[in-house]
Amino acid sequence: LGNALKFTERGRIDLKVRMLDFQKGGRVLLRFDVCDTGIGMNEQEQRHIFESFTQANSDISRRFGGTGLGTTIARQLVQLMGGELKVESAPGKGSCFWFVLPLKLQQTDLESEDEGAALVEDSPVWVLSGHPLSLHLADLLQGWHIDHRMTGNAPELLSWLDGLPAAGSAARRHVLLLEQSLLGEDPYSFIEHVAQRCGADAPGVILLAPAPMKVQEAQLLEAGYAAVLYTPVDKVHLYNAIHAAQMGQRQQSEKVVPLFEHYRNRGGASGLNILIAEDNPTNRMVLRGILEKAGHGVNEVNDGESALELLEEVGEDIDLIILDMNMPGMGGLDVVRAWRFLDTTRKIPTIMLTANASEEARAASEEAGVDAFLTKPVDARRLLDTIARLTLAEGERQRAEAAPRASAQPAPADALISPSLLEQLDTLGGGDGFLERLIEGWLRDAERSLAHLHRAHEEKDFALWLDTLHALKGSASELGLQRLMETAAEGERLRAYDNGGERQHALLETLDAVFQASREALQKYLAERPGAARS
Repeated sequence: LGNALKFTERGRIDLKVRMLDFQKGGRVLLRFDVCDTGIGMNEQEQRHIFESFTQANSDISRRFGGTGLGTTIARQLVQLMGGELKVESAPGKGSCFWFVLPLKLQQTDLESEDEGAALVEDSPVWVLSGHPLSLHLADLLQGWHIDHRMTGNAPELLSWLDGLPAAGSAARRHVLLLEQSLLGEDPYSFIEHVAQRCGADAPGVILLAPAPMKVQEAQLLEAGYAAVLYTPVDKVHLYNAIHAAQMGQRQQSEKVVPLFEHYRNRGGASGLNILIAEDNPTNRMVLRGILEKAGHGVNEVNDGESALELLEEVGEDIDLIILDMNMPGMGGLDVVRAWRFLDTTRKIPTIMLTANASEEARAASEEAGVDAFLTKPVDARRLLDTIARLTLAEGERQRAEAAPRASAQPAPADALISPSLLEQLDTLGGGDGFLERLIEGWLRDAERSLAHLHRAHEEKDFALWLDTLHALKGSASELGLQRLMETAAEGERLRAYDNGGERQHALLETLDAVFQASREALQKYLAERPGAARS
């Protein structure tokens, strides 16, 4: 359906489901069709459309983007359910993807739930929510025969709390279901107000948040929330959350796992196995140094496709993923989206790294389901604090944050190098030549980048020009080479009509000069820094 929307500029898209056969044992055969009037495909393109990392042609990839994994994943999912995804298409007329699945009829919603996991129907649920979410919540609660009361006004909801039963009655079995955007204050202050008003009679409170990056579940659960759910609300998750909130301090049903206990069990940030996907070798070396110094194990790859393959092979052993947002081919966002499709059973915390600090980049990461967004150059303290925040329970996280760690001071805007950042990098290696190896590797990579830029200028290859400048700027940021970063950024601001022209040639000469000056400044720092003789 996503592809149909992407490849259909005009016309229509039809999603059809129809029953083909009713079988014995309460099973049916259903046929699902997604048909569009989009660009369509020829026979050769149809033969390869379900292969990994494949799109109809390179022009499709340039025009519409994407990883070439969507149809592959869809076919695998259909096969797992006992069907086969097929396609009928013609160029200029559109495409129709369809499959048939054998499914078992479900007689009634939640019919299989045992008495111990049943909701308490006469225990009111007080809902703070606005349209259209409130309509969906009301439908679910009515379907479960739950007494509920709706409002879109936070002060009105707080006034209801004054009328809750006194201590010793069923007060703990009341439930508040709150849409975060309507609270009128931060969720921590709100839960404090509930506790102050109700004391021991406080109801179970469930928070509905817009996205996983907006809040931190472990901290909110520790603050007093019975559960934190995300919109769009999952029916089963909401059912379990209401049940847990109704149970209060009583023994939990075996079928309902307390969410706070779940996050407590997930904590522990020492000795994590972390996957790094970063195309720039200098950036990878810096990240590996930071993580290994902190006691973590590191798996590193240089592109998104390799990251996805590694996750498919050993995903159950990976505790956290660090991705570069703008790798060639499959970028970090594409990796996250593809992995969410391939494995929906376990969510691995993900950190996105990019030199692009714009709100658009941050919003794109948030929409893809990324847990944290950090800008380059990588600051060791911020990175380790973020890892702790994503993987530690609250008490351990506070102890980790209290530990002293040096943070590099930003270099002046026109500085060739950042001594404080270089000192921090030197500390990572503990005097074993890490900084020397890092700088030597960067110099080799930078020389190759400059050669590619000269070739791009001569051959008027603007795509190569932009890609190479982006990589050079990113690696220079890891060493704090501010003037080189600014010069590379100026090169990125050139337009296609500057390609091969005098303005591009002049900027290339400036880049060469700034690189030579940066090389000399780095070599001077290595020779004059304290303890240089021992390493």
